[in-house]
Order: sequence, then structure tokens, then C-alpha cells
Amino acid sequence: MGLLDEYWESRGRQEYSYRGEIFYTVTPIPMYFERRSMLLGMMDTAIAGIKAERICDFGCGDGYYMAHFSAKFPGKQWTGIDMSASMIERARIGCPHAEFHVSNDGIPTGKKFDLVYAIAVFAHILDDKILDKLVNGIAEALRPGGHFILFEQTGAAASGSTWRRRPAEEYISLMSRNGLDLTNRSLIAFPMHRRFEKSILGWYRRYLCSGDDLNARAIYSNRSLLFRSLSRLALILDGKRVRSDDGLIDGNTFYIFKRRSYVNSM
Repeated sequence: MGLLDEYWESRGRQEYSYRGEIFYTVTPIPMYFERRSMLLGMMDTAIAGIKAERICDFGCGDGYYMAHFSAKFPGKQWTGIDMSASMIERARIGCPHAEFHVSNDGIPTGKKFDLVYAIAVFAHILDDKILDKLVNGIAEALRPGGHFILFEQTGAAASGSTWRRRPAEEYISLMSRNGLDLTNRSLIAFPMHRRFEKSILGWYRRYLCSGDDLNARAIYSNRSLLFRSLSRLALILDGKRVRSDDGLIDGNTFYIFKRRSYVNSM
């Protein structure tokens, strides 16, 4: 088992409650919750406008998104893929009607879909060659004219031990090389909350949170009422949150790509 496999298995065993739900994210939970609500609206609109019967959640985690979308769009065939067996176990409970695969090598050969989406997955694929291979596999798994929706953190290049932020244009270039053409793009950004993260978050987690590493301290902070209050205050100060994506602001880009009639196999 590799570093990232172990990381996600560990994440799958760490949880906390927020607004009556169970979460695992190390992202400040009030901001994550707000961003997720906005993403759900964008995804609902996109799925409603795409003719898709077979849909794949690539990096499905605990199956939250599959459960939401399959309830809103009944009658479709759903497949979830994730590298974490513990997350897949949770996803099966929430989506007993779906098909699941534990895989760290992309979509199983022979699977074909009208729509594939990946939400906050690619930032945790550190190696460009591996990412290129996975994207090529996604393109191969789409029927001609099928769609791929990507929601990923973008902005100035940066990285940590388990994540990597790439410029927005880099994803567009990556998709184009693999036969996926951009049809839509927008950005969700919280500039004031980003300032809070850069100025206060590191200090707070270092001195007021317990844990053996940064991820453990991040989980600890997300359980703290004080931290949640500070994060919510920063969110209140943010104004416009959805904007055109010029690549100059750190945030999360929502892309919709369409598969060309022909894709080069690797």
C-alpha cells in the first residue's frame, strides 16, 4: 500500500459531526459546507442538462454525492470508484443500488459511461504522469460526445505531502491532450476566508490543536466550536463567491468537458 492509499484509509477512519452530518475533510468545515452547497447547485444544473444514463463518480469517497444525485435523478445507472476500501464500505450503505469498485488504477477496463465526474480528487494525485494516465482512462471510458465534470482547487502552483494545487489552465491543457474539450468553466472562491487561512489557521492548529501531524490537528480544529465560529466569521466577510475564472485567484474551478469522437490510447 502506497503513501496515498494509507492516507485515505486513515482519513476514512476519522470522522466528526457538523450540522447533523458526518464529515472527514481537513478543509475548514464551515467553508467546505458552504462550498459544497454551491457545488451541488452547479452539479444539479449540469446533470439536468446532459443526456446521461450511465454515470460514474470517480473518487466517490463515502458516496455522499452519488446518494444526492441518484435521489434527484432516479432511473440512472451509477458506478462509484475509489482507492479507499473503508470509504467504499460507507458508500455501499448510502447507495445500495450502485455498483462500486476499489481501484487505485482508474476506471476498470471495459466500463463505458455517458458522464464521469471527479470532485476534489486530482489535487491528491501528485505525479503528472499518473494523472495523465488516469485522465486518458476517463476519456476512454466515455462514449463519444460524453461529458466529464471536474471540480478541483486551482490557482498559484503549490503542494504538500498529500496534495498539489495546479493552475486552472493546466487542467484544460491536460484534458485537451486526452480528447476532452472545454465547454464551461467557472470559479468558486472565498478570498477573505483564504486570508484567514493564511494568517490565523496555521497558528491556531499549531498551538491550540492536538494531534501527531497536520491532518490530525486539522480534524481536531474542525471539531472545535471556537474554530468553526472564526471560520464562519471569515465567510461572512466574503462577497461574490462565483465568478469567471481568469486563473488569477485561488479557489475551486468547476469545469465541464466534452469527449471528442476519437481519443488516443496510451
